[in-house]
Amino acid sequence: MSAPASESGFFPHSYFHVGMVVPDIDAAMAELELTLGLRFNPPHESEYAGQRIRVAYALPGPPYFEVVQGTPGGFWDTADGPRLDHVGYFSHDLDADVEKLVAAGLPLDIDGREFGARFSYHRSRHGGLRVELIDEPRREGLLRTIHMEAGSRPVS
Repeated sequence: MSAPASESGFFPHSYFHVGMVVPDIDAAMAELELTLGLRFNPPHESEYAGQRIRVAYALPGPPYFEVVQGTPGGFWDTADGPRLDHVGYFSHDLDADVEKLVAAGLPLDIDGREFGARFSYHRSRHGGLRVELIDEPRREGLLRTIHMEAGSRPVS
């Protein structure tokens, strides 16, 4: 039996965000701003293995609320509509924590390391959510981006 998640390098002290996958990020952001009073930073684009996504974070946080516009058939598939997709944590030792989650029964769903990015997603078979691990050295830059960009977008 493997060590419980509480003994790993990421849980629970580094809980960072909850992520929703949506087919239309602008519509989702407008709805969440209106109904929940969230303030999102402008979406930024990323590409992984030829798949483009748009991502935005809402303030306040942490934990942050993240919206990801994926594409049907991709890593962040939107064919079945919007959904709560994942919870994200920073990891002090990404490679070791990936192995711990796999050993604990959460198989690797997306391995960002395969295309030069330091993150991973793991599929929860029973809970339905994925767990995202983000390499700790990305924390400060990501937080600066979230807070800097959030100030440049007017609240709807």
